[in-house]
Amino acid sequence: MNWGKSMLFVYLAFVAGILFMVVKAFGHDFDLVTEDYYAEELRFQNRIDAEKNALPFVDSVSIEVAENSIKLKFPAALAGMQEGKAYFYKASDASEDVHLALQPDATGMVEFGKEQFAKGFYTLKLSWVESGKEYFMQRNIYL
Repeated sequence: MNWGKSMLFVYLAFVAGILFMVVKAFGHDFDLVTEDYYAEELRFQNRIDAEKNALPFVDSVSIEVAENSIKLKFPAALAGMQEGKAYFYKASDASEDVHLALQPDATGMVEFGKEQFAKGFYTLKLSWVESGKEYFMQRNIYL
């Protein structure tokens, strides 16, 4: 084999590799963090304020992942929250995100069944309102 044929073979292999990667990239779904990105950005300062409000409770809110359930334990001071939301965000697949309402019992416990979740890493985003004040915190969990 002479140099000309070898260079042609290397060039064609390179072009085939690039074309394979382009075709593979077009076949991959890319999910955005949120569909309404710009409106969410405008509300970002409210989220920063809510995170500051939640700082005293960061260590007192516990998350326990059991075999069949996920248990959230809020401190007694937050047991009477007016409204709350739990958003389980799965970065790898937006179709597996889960939105649930937070309704703690008198002891501050909230329990969710694991059957509604796919296995994998989630970012749990908790937001709630207590006495007209907004709170927000997030934690990474593996289910």
